[in-house]
Amino acid sequence: MSLNANCHVNILFGHGDCSLQEYSGVGFGTMDLDHERIYASLANCGYQYSGDFKAIHSVKRRIGVASGMVRVPERTATRSLIHPATLDAANHSIAVAHSYPGDGRLTSVLLPIDISKISIDLSQAIGSANNESLKFTSYSREDGGGDVDIFPANGSTAMLRLEGLRTKPMVAATRSNDVHMFSETVWGPAFPMLQNTPDVSTTQSQQDLHVMTKIATQLCHRYPAMNILK
Repeated sequence: MSLNANCHVNILFGHGDCSLQEYSGVGFGTMDLDHERIYASLANCGYQYSGDFKAIHSVKRRIGVASGMVRVPERTATRSLIHPATLDAANHSIAVAHSYPGDGRLTSVLLPIDISKISIDLSQAIGSANNESLKFTSYSREDGGGDVDIFPANGSTAMLRLEGLRTKPMVAATRSNDVHMFSETVWGPAFPMLQNTPDVSTTQSQQDLHVMTKIATQLCHRYPAMNILK
């Protein structure tokens, strides 16, 4: 057998009066996402989630932040306190915060290469053992890593916190699968004069300007890395 991966694990026991993150949601500016669309997009990037590991649903997100629910597998006699599917859902919920389905930011499977800390509140975890679903809030960074908190369905204090996830693409972006950028150089007057600007007073011009503003807003939301100026 050949070695595929190895790591070092440090286990620290905390104090009973130490609590984890408080639930605050993701605030304003979020949009609902269909979980089937999320998993279809992840499948196009090489992820093959199915069964118990196709766990997140009721997702809301904005750039860099996502929240929703994690479906907990049915309890069995040999099931651990925190199911592996729950931990894995914590991992790929960060990908949801990082990338809107189909926006091109995610092109390959992101392999976890480092996790700074996984904190577990045993009292919260034991009390949530019979929950059918758990809440999550995840935060991403530009490199695709991030942090995630998992909460009891009706609780306000996290039962699990995963911090400092760092990832690496399984396949580096190439010219063929990278985000297709577009740009156009337009030369104009260095000191534009008001009388040389187009007339936007007509109804048609105002309608065109409204449509162009909407398009620019959508592009800025879906492709934040492009730094489009509105």
